[in-house]
Amino acid sequence: MQKQNSITLSDREEGYYRAAEALNDYSRNWTQCKTGISETQPCRFKAFYEANNALYKLYPWDANTGAYVVLSSLAMATTVCNDFGPGKCPLADHARSLGDELFKLPGYDSNPALIHYSLHAHDYPYAEIYEQGVKFAERYPKIVNGSVHSMHMPSHIYMRTGQFPSAASANKESV
Repeated sequence: MQKQNSITLSDREEGYYRAAEALNDYSRNWTQCKTGISETQPCRFKAFYEANNALYKLYPWDANTGAYVVLSSLAMATTVCNDFGPGKCPLADHARSLGDELFKLPGYDSNPALIHYSLHAHDYPYAEIYEQGVKFAERYPKIVNGSVHSMHMPSHIYMRTGQFPSAASANKESV
């Protein structure tokens, strides 16, 4: 598409594009997966994960690249882990710890993608996980501008922590 519209992408943008293509390449003949959307999911998620990790090695200073590693780690975890409890799924643990580490860096606490994916990473029924998600739940509404799904996201953490009025408020803001 970018060639048809004479768009020139940077190497990093090309990397994002290739990662997204891999994630959505349902018709590719994946040698380790059967054909079909559900059947190719492990192969597509692995390719997405690998592409994002390669980008992160090249651009560790880019908050979006870090955010996509959090997302792709969670996606990959869904194909190899049955339990997302603390220490039970290295990919989910990695997603959470990377989100936590990056959030502390200057400017990263204003990256909607990083915070959104980190909220997902902390949305599990284990107190030692979801309690670490409160910082993301509190920060997210301050940086997103009214996206329905985004405004709703903090309610996941607030429900788990028993902050029901905050959960109700987040859901109210989303509609």
